[in-house]
Formats: sequence, C-alpha cells, structure tokens
Amino acid sequence: MDAPGVPSPVLQLTAIVKSFGGVPALRDVSFAAHAGRIHAIIGENGAGKSTLVNIMSGVLAPDGGEVVLDGSPVTFHAPIDAARRGVHLVHQELALLPESSVVENVFLGAEVTGRGGTLDWPAMRQASRTILERLGNPIDPAGRVASLSVARRQFVEIARALARHSRVLILDEPTAALSPGEALTLHGVLRQLRDDGAAIVYISHRLDEVLALADEVTILKDGQHVANRSCAGLHPDELVRLMVGRPIEDLFPARLDGQPPAGDTGNLLLEVEHLIDPPRLRGVDLSLRSGEIVGIAGLEGHGQDELLACLAGERRPLRGRLRLDGKETAWGDVKDAVLRGIALVPEDRKTQGLLLDLSAERNLTLPALKILSRLGWIRRGAERQLASRAAASVAVRGDLRRAVRSLSGGNQQKVVLGKWLALDAGILLLNQPTRGVDVGAKSEIYTLLRSFADSGGAVLLTSRELPEVIGLADRILVMRDGRIVGEFAAGASEEALMTAAVNG
Repeated sequence: MDAPGVPSPVLQLTAIVKSFGGVPALRDVSFAAHAGRIHAIIGENGAGKSTLVNIMSGVLAPDGGEVVLDGSPVTFHAPIDAARRGVHLVHQELALLPESSVVENVFLGAEVTGRGGTLDWPAMRQASRTILERLGNPIDPAGRVASLSVARRQFVEIARALARHSRVLILDEPTAALSPGEALTLHGVLRQLRDDGAAIVYISHRLDEVLALADEVTILKDGQHVANRSCAGLHPDELVRLMVGRPIEDLFPARLDGQPPAGDTGNLLLEVEHLIDPPRLRGVDLSLRSGEIVGIAGLEGHGQDELLACLAGERRPLRGRLRLDGKETAWGDVKDAVLRGIALVPEDRKTQGLLLDLSAERNLTLPALKILSRLGWIRRGAERQLASRAAASVAVRGDLRRAVRSLSGGNQQKVVLGKWLALDAGILLLNQPTRGVDVGAKSEIYTLLRSFADSGGAVLLTSRELPEVIGLADRILVMRDGRIVGEFAAGASEEALMTAAVNG
C-alpha cells in the first residue's frame, strides 16, 4: 500500500524469488517504478540487478512473487510482450542486428505502415533521424549498424525504446561506452523523459552518476534488498558501504615498499617516435618502462584507441619508429605483438575479448593452445592446470567449466586479463579496463594491475573515468588531435588534465 499522496507505481514487483540450478539469484526482492521518477538500482556484480530487470522486462519469469503493471497482476511471456505494454529494457549487451540499417533496428517489431499495409520507410527514416538528433547523435538512419562505434550503437538501442514511446524505460549500464559529453547528453534526455511522465529504471556502477541523475536508489546485495535511499544529500561512501558491506578506504593500491619511482629507473621496454596513422594519429612520441602504469587521458576520439590498436598490431601505422627493449623493431600484426609480449585488453570484452559460448577455462588458455598442443591434439590435463593457475592469479570466481557468458562482468574482465598473464605478457594495453565492472571488482582489478607492474611488467591504459586514470597511473599522458600534448605525475587534478585536453 502506497503512502497517502504518493501515486501508485506504474510497475511493481513484490517478493520476487528466482534461482538458477538451485542457486538463489533473488530472495524476496520488491521494487517499484513510479511515473516521473528516475530510480537507480546498484550492487556488486552478482547482486541480482540483471536478474531483477530481466524479470521486470519479460526476459525471465520469476519462480515466486508478483509483477503488477498499472495496478493489475501481469505475466510477461517475452520481452516483446513487455515492450508492447510499454516496458522496454535497453540491455548492456546491445541487442541489435549489425548487418541491418539503423532505421530497421530502431523500428524492428514496431514498423510503421502506410496505405495498403506497406512499410512507410520515409516516415520511419524521419522519425529515426529526429530521435537520434534529440539524443545528440545525428546518425544516418540508412547506415549499417556494423559501421557504428559501440557508443553510437548504444544510442541506436535507446532510440529503439524512444520510438515505442515506452512508459517504463529500463537502462542497464547505458553510459559504459559513452564519453563524458555523450553521457551528459543522455542524462539530459532522461531528465526530460522523466519530466514528461516516464518511469525510468537506471542500473550503473558509476555512483557519482547515480547520485547526480536519480531521484532514489535501491541497493541489492547477494540477491537481497538491502536499502532504499533518496539520492538527495546522499554520499558515495554510504552507497559503497551498503553495496559491499564494508568501507573501501583505499580503492587504488599503493606501490610495493622499496620500489623506485616508476618511470625513472625501470628498464625501457617500449619507445615510439613520431607515430603517424591518419586520420587520428599525427605524431605520437611515448615511452614505457618496466614497473610503471601509464594512463592516457583526453577527450573522446583524439587517437587513444588508435594508439593502442597500433601497439597491439591491429593497425599498421603509416610511419613511425618502434623500439622494444632498446632494439629497433618493425611494426607487425597481432600475432607479432603477442610473441613480443604485448597484449591488448579491448574495450568491448564480449565481442573482442572473449568467446562467450566457450568455457572460462578455454578462454583462459586460448592464446596458449599452440604450447598446449601435441601432434595437433590439446593436452587436456595441461590445459586444465594452466587455466586453474591463470584463474587463481586473477581471482576469477565461478565454475571454469561453464560458458564464460555466465560469469559476472568483473569475472569476465579478469578472464581477459588472466589469459594474457598466463602467457607471460610483459606489456598490457588496456582500453577502458573496468567498463561495466562494480566497485568491488574494480578494486581487485586495480590491485592485479599494480601487482603486475610491481613484478616488472608495464601497463598502458586509457579510460573515460578520469578518477581511474589519476588514481592508478604513475604517469599520465594527455592526448589531443592525435598527439601527446602534456605529461603529468601521479595525482594530477582533473582540472589540470581537462585543461590540457581542451587547450592542448
């Protein structure tokens, strides 16, 4: 029963129970989404967030409890059933058809017809263009989704929900692949939708984002409801305490005692001079020493991705000198980079870093299959041993024999890291190293990277989260217009980095 003066929720879940293989995922969880409110759901990976939103959007059926829409009990038999009733989920794993056009994806299952029942493509193209411009992304409706960046695909997914005039809009990590500017644009749109009367459910690991955007927040832990809080005046530390059950005093680990300052005395592992790769890279110079973590900051699209891709062998630059361990080296492909001990952890682990239908065990050992093979046959005992060691080294939790898609985002990311550490990579290149990872798993990944550097490895990373770059890196390079325009010591302020990124 709602309190006097409080409108009834548009969507309400009461005493929801859900298990998988006898393991509880949700235990007596209740939740309500109200019109004109943004309600965030937070919790560590494995807390039950995705299970809860999958139930409210028709992806999963609950084992117990009740789903109520507009005051009446309802059973969603599939996501399309929920969408037809105005409840739409924008997945973190984008559910788009990459070979189809943008307009086909936006109106998939909700096509507009004209006279005689024929599809009204001009109307759908114009509506798609209007919605995407509202989202701050004037994407060509006729273009193929496969040609778009991860961030732009995210906006196409959101446009699909807006085209259906959803009354309940559920977003799972919608800004994980967005730049700060794109995230601000999206937040503006969500606030407008809220003011127009939509009920918005928002899942994010970015606590500052939650507090800036949401009206209230629900915290889940171990499949149970922990607390509901108004976001007004709430501090991130309180959210962290509720999520993990303890305060996190030091999210970023310190260097080992007795280690020299990184970047001063470590062995020079990698040097790049005047790297040019049109149109993004216009003359990059950098060096990387053993024992250090170097962060790359800058506005989105100024060459960070292309720099990592060149170093990882995914792109062949037009010109530039490369030295490894002091020796002049020709630019090679991905295989050459791996043989040289250089490994890339890509931005999108699900499409670029993992084979989701293979086991975690097999993903951990994929780069080492040649070593594990004899006469064309994989030595299964040796593979299991290597996978077990790799998983233990990065603290992967879960059954290694199950498909890696069944693991939480944090554990999936640790599998991507673990497969390269198992191959004794000396240089790790990381693009958005904790995208879609909860605060507890972030701390674990930071500790792994610091331990890797302290044992003689080197890390070069780029992240959209400036606090991550500042807290983790020993040196910070700022990129603008395809060049390094500034270098800062650990602990530099966000203001200093952004000033360099904007002004060069």
